[in-house]
Amino acid sequence: MITETEMIEIIDKKTYDRPELTKHQRFVDFKLWMTLVNKLKRDDLTTQLFPCVVQLDDNTTVKPNILVGAVEKEKGHVFYGVPDLIVEEIHCEVKLAKYASCGVPEYWIVDQSANLVTVHILVEGAYVTTVYRSGDAVPVMLDNKLAISIDKLFRIDYSDEIN
Repeated sequence: MITETEMIEIIDKKTYDRPELTKHQRFVDFKLWMTLVNKLKRDDLTTQLFPCVVQLDDNTTVKPNILVGAVEKEKGHVFYGVPDLIVEEIHCEVKLAKYASCGVPEYWIVDQSANLVTVHILVEGAYVTTVYRSGDAVPVMLDNKLAISIDKLFRIDYSDEIN
């Protein structure tokens, strides 16, 4: 088992380096996480911000920026099971395929350099992908009334919410 301080992930027994998050990435992740915590308000869901360790199966342990789901938590920041939503910064085909095979229903890639959010929704075992840009709002599958404003998400403003 990898720890929350190690900057690696294991996918199908192969080790991958996990890049460090910049201060701006951490800020955007925090804004998104706070919005999900405050707006979802579901007792059956865990909403966790990095660092967290998710053991998807015996051969795969990942460290998403944000996870939301009914996952089991052991000591520290280790979660077991398949989250309902995973949010990350870096696109990786290996992870995309693994998340689809494990049944992760919703997978977001937040690209701060381009102010884009790419959303993968699992439909019949394969992801349907939609890219959201400035002016768009990203719908959250876990709550059909919640949508995240792209412009507010990427704006550095400590005073506003992002929905």
